[in-house]
Amino acid sequence: MYNYAAESTYRIKLKNAKDQPTTVKVQEPIPGDWEMIRESFPHTKIASGLAEWEMKIPADGKTTLEYKVLVRY
Repeated sequence: MYNYAAESTYRIKLKNAKDQPTTVKVQEPIPGDWEMIRESFPHTKIASGLAEWEMKIPADGKTTLEYKVLVRY
C-alpha cells in the first residue's frame, strides 16, 4: 500500500541552433513507483527510476517535451 501519491507536470523546451536536423535524448529521473499519464513524445523506461525520450529537432528549430507523471511512494 502506498502512503503518498502525486501528479507532476513538466515542460522542457529544446532548441537546435545548427543548420541541420539533430536528435536529442532527454533522461529524467523519476523516483518511486511511477506511471506516465500524458506525454508529447513516447518515452522508454530504461531503468526503474529513469525515463528517456528521443526527439528529432529540425534545423534551426525547436520543440517542447511535455509530460505528466503519477508517482506513488
